[in-house]
Amino acid sequence: MKNATGPVRRRLAVVTMVRVVVMAGLAGLPIAPAWGLGILVPRPPETSPIRLGAAEVRVEIHNNVAKTRVLQEFENDNPRQLEADFMFPVPRGADVTDFVLYMNGKPVSGEVIERDKAREIYEGIVRRMKDPGLLEWVDYNLFKVRVFPVPARGRTKIELEFAQVVPADQGVYRYTFPLRGTRRVSAERPRDASAVKFGIEIKADEPIRNVYSPSHPVETDTANPKHVRVTVPEGKLSPVSDLVLFYEYSNKDVALSLLATRPGAGDGYFSLVLSPPVATDDAPQTASDVVFVLDTSGSMLDDNKIEQARKALVYCVSQLREADRFNIVRFSTGVELLHQGLQPATKAAVEEARRWIEGLKASGGTNISEALAKALALRSEAQDESRIFTVVFITDGLPTVGVTDPDRILTDVKAQSAGNVRVFTFGVGFDVNTRLLDRLADETRATADYIKPGEDLEAPIARFFDKISRPAMTGLKLEITHAQVYDLYPKALPDLFFGTQLIVLGRYKTAGPAAIKLTGTVGGKPAEFVYEKTFPETETGNAF
Repeated sequence: MKNATGPVRRRLAVVTMVRVVVMAGLAGLPIAPAWGLGILVPRPPETSPIRLGAAEVRVEIHNNVAKTRVLQEFENDNPRQLEADFMFPVPRGADVTDFVLYMNGKPVSGEVIERDKAREIYEGIVRRMKDPGLLEWVDYNLFKVRVFPVPARGRTKIELEFAQVVPADQGVYRYTFPLRGTRRVSAERPRDASAVKFGIEIKADEPIRNVYSPSHPVETDTANPKHVRVTVPEGKLSPVSDLVLFYEYSNKDVALSLLATRPGAGDGYFSLVLSPPVATDDAPQTASDVVFVLDTSGSMLDDNKIEQARKALVYCVSQLREADRFNIVRFSTGVELLHQGLQPATKAAVEEARRWIEGLKASGGTNISEALAKALALRSEAQDESRIFTVVFITDGLPTVGVTDPDRILTDVKAQSAGNVRVFTFGVGFDVNTRLLDRLADETRATADYIKPGEDLEAPIARFFDKISRPAMTGLKLEITHAQVYDLYPKALPDLFFGTQLIVLGRYKTAGPAAIKLTGTVGGKPAEFVYEKTFPETETGNAF
């Protein structure tokens, strides 16, 4: 069904994504929790609520025109069939392009009601339902359709699609799907976040870069830079805040986006999002020195972690290039090295390492301090400062042997890890000292990662190593002119890896145009990128 709302479509400068809320109930009874979907209000209102069942949101953005398709399933628990009104708020700048509902095999038509009349309908429902959350819809037009019959103890499926233009600021595009609605939560059958699936596809004629959500965790597939897929992991679509997704286009080796907020007369806040492209075979690479440090204490027997760790370590070693050098340190109560020094990653050396790894057994305590000390001592052989010295540290426990004070361990590591040393930490389970692992990574400009007890260990470690073993740019430094920036975080920038992002936060005093210079090393050679951005005098958005 096409909806003739041309004036709405023409307001391209005003783009507010749809505020859609799941609410159904009656006076004095719990209200269903809010979701980014329409509502089905029964007639008469004294009937028990019609609940939201499974739902899915599919978004396709092609050359900055977004089509959002919402598929909903409603469940009528009443013992008789009902008549109901389906209501969906249509935001300014959006146009309903399709609506699918069949009654007795025939399509049902709906209408779009202008905002002023829609406000009366909203307020009427609020008075009946005793829930002011619906008033968040008052700035929207209303799509309304009569639904009959809603089968007794049955389900009704509804599909609706709307389209609009995605707005941009300084080349950064912002897609928003409002999820906030009522602030009350149902006490009888609250809906699970996993009941709603959410996926976004972005298609363009040039590379899509810096895909970033400040509101929700997202998984991003950038294998095809002109067709990026974004999904919200199962159970992570929280209705507490609107879903916001930023993206931009860039052909530079490192893309940089500026987001800022300055709502009052004081200094502003800003974030920079930096991202390289996805790794390619012809991307410049720097030879590395890598030391794998594996926990083989007795607790690694739980959930077969030692077997998974062996497989993961075999994979990591197999991914080394012949120009790389490596060693392996295994630790429990004692510490043992595969070799006394760093070895070139030849085929023979990799095969020898595989056999050694497969013979590792789990027993004893957890001597973290000595394991890290022996791993970092190997750096004395790494005389070429252009080579990154990388330690991959995998553990599932707390230090129980040797130095057990985390602050002392951290102090000792810092004393041995100046310069091009990175200590990447990987914690397994809940018994690890996350503060220690996080600080080990932070102090050496690396990253930390964790998995929960019982989860597969082999695949996450392999993905982790794939990411860190191919740095796109190292030794990063930022210079920002004119804006008078301060309180930058992180102070020491970590390396930038293919297919990942780096977010830098800070404050600024002076608004206006500024040059941002990024310097570092790419493929062993100095590199410099310059970006021209504008820090806003006033900006009430981007409050996150």
